[in-house]
Amino acid sequence: MPVLRSSRRRAVQAALVTTAALVGPTSAQGKVPAMSPEPSEAMIRRYIAEVFNGHDLDGLEQYWAADLVSHWMGQETLRGLPAWREGMVGFFAAFPDANYTLDDLFVAGDKAVWRGSWHATQRGAWQGIAASGPEVTWTIIIIGRFAGGKLVEDWVEYDRLELFQQLGAIPVAG
Repeated sequence: MPVLRSSRRRAVQAALVTTAALVGPTSAQGKVPAMSPEPSEAMIRRYIAEVFNGHDLDGLEQYWAADLVSHWMGQETLRGLPAWREGMVGFFAAFPDANYTLDDLFVAGDKAVWRGSWHATQRGAWQGIAASGPEVTWTIIIIGRFAGGKLVEDWVEYDRLELFQQLGAIPVAG
């Protein structure tokens, strides 16, 4: 398993470096300069600790631009901080003990990719699924874009099939 994780990490790093090289540094012609990896990596780690694991939605302005765009797996696109906050309030109401584990974090130019997993117990309705009380774990990958020292856009992909099977909303084949 460590070899696979290591090779996967190298593949993702190579893809990010290639993408950054193709896109190149942002210019002064209307684009915000790219953040260096250190501040954005530290910010993401704080964001995960405070927002994802601390469930603290009061200080979101330090992480997100007010006019953020968050693409949630093709299901919906949230526009603006109030919409994102509302989505997370519903998530934390359904999964009050939700805890995120960060497995990988890569930063290149104005983008970062982080992969991890959520572990939680469903205590409330979510995505049309009534609370049934199971403990669930699912993987998630987020690609974030930064400008002006904040996240301005992200793309969220998670293992929806596995999660919905664990919640009993989709039968497990077999």
